[in-house]
Amino acid sequence: MSIFEAFMMITIVVGGSFALYKLGVFRDLKPHLTLEQEVTHRQVGDDYLHVAVRVTLINSSKVAMEIREAEFLTLQIDQLSNEEIETLYSEHISNEGKDYIQWPQLQEILKTWGRNELVIEPNGRHYELYEIVVSNQIKCMLLSSYFANTKYRDGNHTPQGWEVVSILDVD
Repeated sequence: MSIFEAFMMITIVVGGSFALYKLGVFRDLKPHLTLEQEVTHRQVGDDYLHVAVRVTLINSSKVAMEIREAEFLTLQIDQLSNEEIETLYSEHISNEGKDYIQWPQLQEILKTWGRNELVIEPNGRHYELYEIVVSNQIKCMLLSSYFANTKYRDGNHTPQGWEVVSILDVD
């Protein structure tokens, strides 16, 4: 085999690999998580609401996924004065490092799992349930569930993951 033939063979292999990568053939080996969130509420006692949030994690990829961190946020998006709303919106518009409107936080729950404690196989499902109790004076809440992508976080990368958000309007 001549040097020219070897060079051509290497060029074809490298070019083919690059084309497969760009076409997304190897994307199937990356984790994909589909989240579904169901929120229910009920009056408890005279002054409180019990809110239950059930999140379904569906591994829609071809690789097993390990989840090690989750964050569940409950934000209040009602009972604010016009001035408070205008301030929040102004901060959001001026984008002072905030991607979202910074509604007042009612509760934050951080959850962690140990190594290999929460592994979801391809096409597998896992259910997470969290509950909170809030004043029945609050009539509208934003509920966010975020699950960190453990594999992406292992390097020097910014943490990324999957999030699902629901709005609860209490009648």
